Amino acid sequence: MTLRQPETSPVLDELFRQAAAWREENPKEALRLYRQALELAQADACFTGVAHALRGAADCHVLLSQYEQGLALALQAKAAFEALGDRAGMGHCLVHVGAVRMYQADYAAAHACFGEALEIALDAQNTWLEALARNNLAWVFSTLGNFGFALEHYLKALELFRAVADPAFEAMVLCNLAAAHLELEDYDQALEFARRSLELRQQLRLRLGQADVHNLRGYIYYRQKRLGESIAELERAIALYDELGDRDYQCASWNTLGQAHLALGATRRALECFGRALELATLSESPSSLTDAWRCMAEAHLQAGDPLQALADLERALQLGDDNLSLRREVLETQSRVLEALGRFEEALQAHKALRRVELRLKDEQLQHQTLALSMRYKLEQERQRSAELAQVNAALEALNQEKTRLLEELRRQAELLERQSLEDPLTELANRRHLEGYLHQEFARVRRTGRPLTVAVADIDNFKSINDQLTHPVGDEVLRVVARLLQDGCRAGDTVGRYGGEEFVLVFPDTPLEEARHVCERLRQAVEGYPWHSIHPDLRVTLSFGLCDDTSGPSHEPMISHADALMLEAKREGKNRVKTPPGGSR
Repeated sequence: MTLRQPETSPVLDELFRQAAAWREENPKEALRLYRQALELAQADACFTGVAHALRGAADCHVLLSQYEQGLALALQAKAAFEALGDRAGMGHCLVHVGAVRMYQADYAAAHACFGEALEIALDAQNTWLEALARNNLAWVFSTLGNFGFALEHYLKALELFRAVADPAFEAMVLCNLAAAHLELEDYDQALEFARRSLELRQQLRLRLGQADVHNLRGYIYYRQKRLGESIAELERAIALYDELGDRDYQCASWNTLGQAHLALGATRRALECFGRALELATLSESPSSLTDAWRCMAEAHLQAGDPLQALADLERALQLGDDNLSLRREVLETQSRVLEALGRFEEALQAHKALRRVELRLKDEQLQHQTLALSMRYKLEQERQRSAELAQVNAALEALNQEKTRLLEELRRQAELLERQSLEDPLTELANRRHLEGYLHQEFARVRRTGRPLTVAVADIDNFKSINDQLTHPVGDEVLRVVARLLQDGCRAGDTVGRYGGEEFVLVFPDTPLEEARHVCERLRQAVEGYPWHSIHPDLRVTLSFGLCDDTSGPSHEPMISHADALMLEAKREGKNRVKTPPGGSR
């Protein structure tokens, strides 16, 4: 069952607008506004408002790393949009569900969600949703280490966000492209994408986005060993994160900042940075952040010449039981090295064995990721091939349809031509005898019903046989064409002129008494007589003889034609070039 979609109220619209404005820099405030909108929409039974409020709240929970709450609300929103028949809304919810699955490391489920969202976007021709789905598919491939496919989707998403003029999301994709190029160790390209992202976010005054780019640039510079530039960027990022109250990313910035100072030999400053990272990681309750902070603290204590404190730091990192195998491997690797340096070989061996187990698990995980990425890529290639085949079939069908349309149009033109030829004299382009007979039959029937007057005239070119014999048939044909044009141009709007046969023409004057028709024919006779026929041939002279009939008392129009023809012949006998009416005038 599909519910009707009541319009949202101005109050709801304003709440949604405010929530969207707060989304990036203050997700908690945005969440409060979405909850307020949800209560209002539920009270007003506004199903559209309910669906959008649920989706917005789900998005905020994901941004706040509250994944279970975000997942539950995203699924509720998807069901609400489905009840409304809003497939684009369902697609947006699938993106949120997929994001949660990514954070839960369920990459296959995430890929399925983003892929379904992409299908919905393509089906609905929703460019913005397509861009978002492609960006998140790239996120999956990037996480699985398939950067070729990731870059392909990121670049397409960038193109689409530009097409819909959404600079905020364009900046997001540029930042993602920078991160992908960083993983590929293409630092120059990574910095270029980061620069473009920062420029856009500065123009839009997106401070959290600016902090993210400064943080990323700081890490890129650190990887390039451009430590001064790295420190400057990281300090900018930390200042912005501190203003905005973002702990998770600020924690990562402090760790990288400490590593940069450590690389410069500033151990005390490095320890201060790692200590601040530990404080923030403890507050955020992020196991990965805590593990990384203790690992970095251990490196600083080692450099300060305190291996025992370093071992204590590493032990605390291992006690956290973080599932991040890459971090755990680094911790065990450092622990094994320190124990061996202290001559505690038995413990070093145990640490080394633990390290080997983690490395095996990590290789297994990487193999699973590669297999999953290949499987996803294979499915995408199959879909792309099916799409290409479908496009070819559609192109062929379109070509056939165009050919069919062309043939139908040609048939229509031929039918019109045949119809015109069946009713039109080809030489003079006047109505032919068949057309005249049909028209006169209709007019005569109308006259019998209404009693309205009807006059018919027969006109014949005088001495036409002599014109053909003496001046050639081409001249005679031109005479017929000119006379036809003069008759057509000289008649009134409601009159009809046709070629009855040979050099004979019939003129039909509906609703016209005999005397009025006689005046028209007299004007036509003069027009023909006065035409400059010498322009066709110097010896050419053309006149017309007319016979008129207005007697509609017969059984059909045929007696009228016969009477008019007889009077035309009488006009010829009396000297030609004249208009002859019945004796005594009108019937």
